[in-house]
Amino acid sequence: MFNFSIKMDHHLGASLEEQIEACSRLLINNIEIDGTNLAELSGREIESMRNLLIQNNKKIVLLNCDFTHYNVDQINLLFRKAHLLSVENVNITRWQAGEPENVVALESLLAEVMPIARSYGIGVTLENRRASSLSDEVAIAALFQKFKEYLPGLVFNPMEFAAEKRHPFFHVFYNSRLKPCICFLRVNDGLFINGSPALPAEGNAEIKELVSALLARSFKGYFSFHPYLPEMDINLYCDVIERFKRLLLSM
Repeated sequence: MFNFSIKMDHHLGASLEEQIEACSRLLINNIEIDGTNLAELSGREIESMRNLLIQNNKKIVLLNCDFTHYNVDQINLLFRKAHLLSVENVNITRWQAGEPENVVALESLLAEVMPIARSYGIGVTLENRRASSLSDEVAIAALFQKFKEYLPGLVFNPMEFAAEKRHPFFHVFYNSRLKPCICFLRVNDGLFINGSPALPAEGNAEIKELVSALLARSFKGYFSFHPYLPEMDINLYCDVIERFKRLLLSM
């Protein structure tokens, strides 16, 4: 009925096998992993990863990658290996060394990445991040407008907006043109007062309003559980997931 995806906290396992085992305990098969070093892995290592995914009925729906030191050849190699693993989306987490990251540099990177991703049938996503060039919907929309033929997707992170004392639903989502671009909604919450994280529906991130509005638009993307609270163990993941399910049941 709904698509859930999950990224495990590194405390629950550094290896893919350990992360898969933790995901299985939570009954979620769509996984998110870090893949910055994917291009450096050998053919045998990629085959081993592929076998693990098949044997455990897991699918990588989001591969988080730092593109800071990637050139065109490495980008091609990354997507070729991601394709072998049937990765659905590559999420660009960083694109430039130092702070702040320049949106012009990101546009230049996307101009190289998007045609390659398209040739492999893999989506490219970006995530809003506080105190960055992608901290607000205006900057994101302006960037996306330049890639009309093959749009990037958006990982919408409501806690990041709440941390800047902005209402993720009423200030950002409601009047934004980015609604069709959202393919992941981070299931998190946070407080206006100091930007600290909170359990779902206990902060100012308006998660219930966002979920309701997305479902009214027949959202086919993923509700994404990620380690936004300190040292998330299995019990804390269970709590977040169950709270979210109760929220869905109340709609």
